[in-house]
Amino acid sequence: MINFFERLKEWTVNQVWPVAYKEFVHMINDASTLRIALLLPTFQLIFFGYAINLDVTNIATVIYNQDRRPASYELVHKLVATSYFNIKEEVFSKDDALAAIRRGKAQVAVIIPPDYATNIDFGRQATFQVLVDGSQSSIATQVMAAAVQLGGKISQDVASKRQLGASSVSRKNPVEAKPHVLYNPDLITARFTIPGLLAIVLLNVTLFLTTFSLVKEREQGTMDQLLVTPLQPSGLLVGKMVPYVGLGLFDFNLVVVAMIVIFKVPIHGSFFLMQVFALLFLISVLGTGLLISTRSQTQMGAAQTAGLVVLPSILLSGFVFSIDAMPPIMQFFSYLIPTTYFISSLRAIILRGASFFELLPATGMLLLLGFILVSAAIKSFKRKLG
Repeated sequence: MINFFERLKEWTVNQVWPVAYKEFVHMINDASTLRIALLLPTFQLIFFGYAINLDVTNIATVIYNQDRRPASYELVHKLVATSYFNIKEEVFSKDDALAAIRRGKAQVAVIIPPDYATNIDFGRQATFQVLVDGSQSSIATQVMAAAVQLGGKISQDVASKRQLGASSVSRKNPVEAKPHVLYNPDLITARFTIPGLLAIVLLNVTLFLTTFSLVKEREQGTMDQLLVTPLQPSGLLVGKMVPYVGLGLFDFNLVVVAMIVIFKVPIHGSFFLMQVFALLFLISVLGTGLLISTRSQTQMGAAQTAGLVVLPSILLSGFVFSIDAMPPIMQFFSYLIPTTYFISSLRAIILRGASFFELLPATGMLLLLGFILVSAAIKSFKRKLG
């Protein structure tokens, strides 16, 4: 036993400690790594802790008020007062209300019938319809519960005005909400999460591959061979993107097949349109990866920077947490992330059958972000060469 501890001490002093000391000195001298290790965890906790909110609030809502009398406006006012509903606009037909949900402009549509106030005045039951986008099942459940609860509160107010007893109110509420779930009536969670996972998987695979591409050339000493060719920086970077675009599209379709076969999530929209958005998203992701690669000296540094891109792409993109429930400044950052537009577009196509024209804003933003990121990568590469 004594020999064992003596050997352990000798092994620790002569082998472990010298290496540990050398690594510690190296870590202290590597200022960038030390800053990341010390400051990043606290920054991420504050930043994402401020952004992430599991409470369902400020859900984008459109109103179709066919009654337009004081009782109906009082209903709208009480909807807003719950903090669940954020009235984006008033529409003037049920088709417009459905179109707003299908385009992703709203997640809820409240339809007030023309006889709402009349039914209240004459002692009949008044109803209002609440159409909910079921493609976000967790939000839909809470919104429906909030609408039903609001109907109960209004019923109590109406009953007290009519001087009805509690037993009468419980027998038949004077006002009742009629929730109806669209696109995912069974509120199957997989139909909400899997389309978002398609984007996250594609992001992870392609971002890290392109992030390492130029750094690997530099570390292996093959970059100089490329630089002596007549290739321009733009041609070199775009040429590096092309194989990863092909690989990314192949991977994307592979996981789409898995989504259909394994998770039984049907596609209600255009399969070709999904390919278009996957291509636009890949341009943004590959541009980001090349930008990181041009500014990184080592693969470790490139991987750390890529990790800083992936985390907000998961937490701020609406993949899990509702963007509407985030503070305004966090919503601003969310709309600077390409993944936000790709996830919302995939859900719109797969679950709601949205058309290209209904997704034009997302198309424009992906094109703009892709152009900015690829241009920034080319400019950064030229500066490195200079």
